[in-house]
Amino acid sequence: GGSSLPVVYVDTLRFDPTSRSVIFDFALCSISSGAACSERYWSVGVLNVATLELEFPFPSQPARYDIGFPAFSNLTDRYIVVDIINNEAETDSGVSSGIYIYDRNDKSFSGLANTDVTTSALGHWATPSFSSDDSHITFSSAADSGTGLFAVFLEDYDLTSAEEKYRSINPNFADKPFAVPAVAVNKVP
Repeated sequence: GGSSLPVVYVDTLRFDPTSRSVIFDFALCSISSGAACSERYWSVGVLNVATLELEFPFPSQPARYDIGFPAFSNLTDRYIVVDIINNEAETDSGVSSGIYIYDRNDKSFSGLANTDVTTSALGHWATPSFSSDDSHITFSSAADSGTGLFAVFLEDYDLTSAEEKYRSINPNFADKPFAVPAVAVNKVP
């Protein structure tokens, strides 16, 4: 077998609606950083709790992309929402960030929102989360005036075609908009 890059940190853990799979993000040392692990990037894995099999949805992910804060849909394990930060973007700052839905069956992304509209635009982790009925995704967005919480509306797990695509869901500055369904916390043995 071949060697792999060392995982230095596991972060967010979120279960699918059946509680049979858990999705997580993890930091890897970049090959170019050597033994010091001075350069890291983030990716995503899925663990089947029953079989202990691991799935890595983005096995050929370039190190320029940090993919993090994954969350399953609350109705199916087919869709996940993730933050993606492109650290080599063709922007003035060289960075762009957004939230995307990933279709695990089609292996395709659907872009939903830019999450950093600050003047410096250095990237923002929006911590996206599906609503309980998957009709929208909550996320945070950074602006020069502060960070706010928003909802992006969906149709068939893509950006809605309706006129209202986004809505502020908190008039105060806030961060970390996790929407956790009752099934995740209301467990009966």
